[in-house]
Amino acid sequence: METVQFESQKELSSILREIQTNFGPKYGVLFKCHLSHWNRMSDQNQDLWLKSTSSAPRLLDGSHCWRGRAPLARELFMDTIKEISTENSTTQKSSESRFRANFQGEVDEAFDPYLVLSQLIDPDPNKPGFLTGLRLPSIDQFGFRSPCDISSIIEPFDETNNQVNLTPKYSFVDLHTDYGADGLSTVIGECRKIWLLYPPTDNNLNAMKSIDGQRGKLLRLVHQLEGGVLVETTSSHAIFIPAGCAHATFTLQGGYLVTKDFTTVKSLNAIASFIVYGLDETLPTEAREVCFDWFERCLDVTLAQQHVTTAISAWLKAEAKLASWASTHRRWRVNVRRLWEHHCQDSVVSCPCDLQEPTSSFFQHFSSVHMGSLLSSSQLRRCR
Repeated sequence: METVQFESQKELSSILREIQTNFGPKYGVLFKCHLSHWNRMSDQNQDLWLKSTSSAPRLLDGSHCWRGRAPLARELFMDTIKEISTENSTTQKSSESRFRANFQGEVDEAFDPYLVLSQLIDPDPNKPGFLTGLRLPSIDQFGFRSPCDISSIIEPFDETNNQVNLTPKYSFVDLHTDYGADGLSTVIGECRKIWLLYPPTDNNLNAMKSIDGQRGKLLRLVHQLEGGVLVETTSSHAIFIPAGCAHATFTLQGGYLVTKDFTTVKSLNAIASFIVYGLDETLPTEAREVCFDWFERCLDVTLAQQHVTTAISAWLKAEAKLASWASTHRRWRVNVRRLWEHHCQDSVVSCPCDLQEPTSSFFQHFSSVHMGSLLSSSQLRRCR
């Protein structure tokens, strides 16, 4: 056991030194923080992950993420040139379906995407750029999917939103959360990345909210966050990123990152927590809609898989925020109401709010007390 701990610490120190060498002495602060290697977490850290989201981060076999072979870097490179050259100038700048150029970690519409391509050959440590949200046809043609062995951890549902990020060496993506969905990412070619991931505990969500909308999150919060995990990925790996977790990435060898989103029956609590702490509130309008759409999708999956008590708990946790959203988003309101009606009309569970009358069924109680924001005036009268 002592040898394993020593090797783990030695490996962590080597990776942290590499980050400091490539990204600057300010990241020496990471040596003073409590970080675990992803597969050598303490029971306490493991518990933080399992109580707050769908699972702890895991590494999977990257070759199993493709129907046949993985695309080659040069194939993605050619696709990238075509995507940049044929970009629709009428596309809304805020569109979530449009790729974005990033300069020094921030979205910068003025940054030339062809300059990012050039940095694959000649990386610039002082002015690193990268592209996010590329929709490259090669990804669908080669059949990017969740590998079968992920089912030993969680079962993915609603796999969607295949995207590609072009990340030259020195690319750094600051601490952020991907709207609440679970994710799968793998790199292509010689690309190599270091990930720092933190579970969506109350402590961590509160810390993220305290500087929401501000820059330099990782360096400012690193001493406040708990349960930190370090993961290194190459093209032989795919990383599972649990719902709601904050993560930052350092690119040590440039290349392509391929990602997809999905949800699980264990993810709803993490999405609800993200909403409860108001981390959706500073997102662009379209991104915020994506966040609540993921809540709707995950609610459907959770109820369909008969995890009714999990769905109820998440709903009660975020009830006030969900009611506020429902009041101004009719389509979402109607869809979510229909999910509860479809899955729970005959449920025999008891509501944990302790307000359910002995003579009322669960659905009668839940409709009148907790679904008021989803119902029309006539429906509310019938419930009463």
